[in-house]
Amino acid sequence: MDASYYLGRIAERREQYNEAISWYLRVSEGEYLLEAQTRIAIMMAKLGYLPKAREQFSMLRQELDNAEQRIKLYLKDFVVLEELEQYEQAMNLLTRGLDEFPGNTDILYSRAMLSEKMDRVDLMERDLLRVLEIAPGNVAALNTLGYTLADRTDRYSEALVYIQKALQAQPDDPAILDSMGWVQYRLGNFDEAEHYLRRANALIDD
Repeated sequence: MDASYYLGRIAERREQYNEAISWYLRVSEGEYLLEAQTRIAIMMAKLGYLPKAREQFSMLRQELDNAEQRIKLYLKDFVVLEELEQYEQAMNLLTRGLDEFPGNTDILYSRAMLSEKMDRVDLMERDLLRVLEIAPGNVAALNTLGYTLADRTDRYSEALVYIQKALQAQPDDPAILDSMGWVQYRLGNFDEAEHYLRRANALIDD
């Protein structure tokens, strides 16, 4: 069974999606069973059969009692929809996930990132604040909220507070250094902005 799963992964990497599905269908038991079934849904989406892919994800979620696995399936289903730019469907999916698992920070954070793509900054902020209410030290939420407030609003002082907290937790993270450079720029502190942006660029040439 393990061999069938790995042959499916090889076919998938070669973008031979129909062949990958045929290999995954041969996995009928063992530790890779759920992952193989999940990959089938992803392959269906890549082949253009999105409704069938969604049915597969839904069926798998209904069959599982394990909350952690159900959450992972929500997130994998979301990634498929996001990659296909099916944002409204993705938003509805994540909202259903939160109805089932209220307060799950992974789903909340995913919906926040999607909301920013949909220009719904108010919903993004609300979800990130909820993440920080549950997990005050969540660095990704701190940095994302700070950067977005600096980039999409004029609430620069608030943005600075969030980014400072993130930077205190991870002082050498280039993404957070970049955020600090951007908020300092927006505040008109150009020397400070250059300092942080140069540090970020030295760590990752972007």
